[in-house]
Amino acid sequence: LLLDMAGTDGRAPWDDHKNLLRELELYAPDLLQRPRLVVANKMDEPAAVENLKKFKRRIRQTPVLPIAAAFDQGIDKFKLTIRDAVAAASGS
Repeated sequence: LLLDMAGTDGRAPWDDHKNLLRELELYAPDLLQRPRLVVANKMDEPAAVENLKKFKRRIRQTPVLPIAAAFDQGIDKFKLTIRDAVAAASGS
């Protein structure tokens, strides 16, 4: 799940997370049983650091990967994380 951790549209990232999970449940409830990762984007924005701390306190069970896509920060780790997850899921 890709979230705007800076809340630039005036929305809280934890509310966006909740709404995305609700959308997944409406689309296909079994998707909620699959492993997931929160990609916390816009970490270059001042509000993002504090929002990430709050998010991690509210959403403890889901791993979070901070990135700043506009500045290519964290993208290599994101790619590696996705590759590893796909390999693990496919048994490779």
